[in-house]
Amino acid sequence: MLLMKTIVLGIERDIDLEVYNTALAVRRWVLRENEEPGGFCQEASRELQRRLEKKGYHPRLRCGIFRMGRDWCITCQHWWLTLPPDDAILDVTADQFNEELEVADYLRMNPIVYGTIDELEHRYREI
Repeated sequence: MLLMKTIVLGIERDIDLEVYNTALAVRRWVLRENEEPGGFCQEASRELQRRLEKKGYHPRLRCGIFRMGRDWCITCQHWWLTLPPDDAILDVTADQFNEELEVADYLRMNPIVYGTIDELEHRYREI
């Protein structure tokens, strides 16, 4: 397994290169079909799940809320994947929320997000 470094919210994390490249391909697919990633989280997550399963990975589709705003008081329904063994979140549409986050640039969401719930400041919550 080849690894690469990714940085989300200032935290450096290793990600499997094949997983990252697959996520990047799905991200590009979403943007070819739509100008913005907003509103396509379910379709993108399902497509990413399908592609990763074909490569032998075991992602789990999750539905929940993405929390933002001061004191996390603004929520929006959202879809993403988790990957074993540590249930790391893999999300290719989280940057759609950047306008509402009201945070410094280095705390904004990347086009491809990969990290644990703790690393992502509990912005994700299953419902």
